[in-house]
Amino acid sequence: MSEIANSNLTLSHTATAATIAITNSPSLKNFTSTFDSWFDKISLSLSAVQTDVITDANGTGTGDILATALKVNENSKNVVRKGDNVKITCAGTAGGTPVSDDVTVTIQDAGQTKVTAL
Repeated sequence: MSEIANSNLTLSHTATAATIAITNSPSLKNFTSTFDSWFDKISLSLSAVQTDVITDANGTGTGDILATALKVNENSKNVVRKGDNVKITCAGTAGGTPVSDDVTVTIQDAGQTKVTAL
């Protein structure tokens, strides 16, 4: 069983601290929920990122969580689901020196009814 990601989702990240914004709108209401779902991808923007490398808490980066469901789709498009993730390379500084570090963002809770998704 897997969960289709909708606008009620919860994201987690591997940074010490970060602000995550979803920058694309959900595709449309899906067949199992009153919440909107995403087809193909969820676009993200990270700011105020702090990691062991980016110590000045000023890191930024963007990336897309791509749909991995092979057999669950709506309107012939794959849906994004719980567990889908992306590694985003963020640029920032450490003591004023430019550095970069990878931050993984994962859909921790999709906020959706469970369905079979292979």
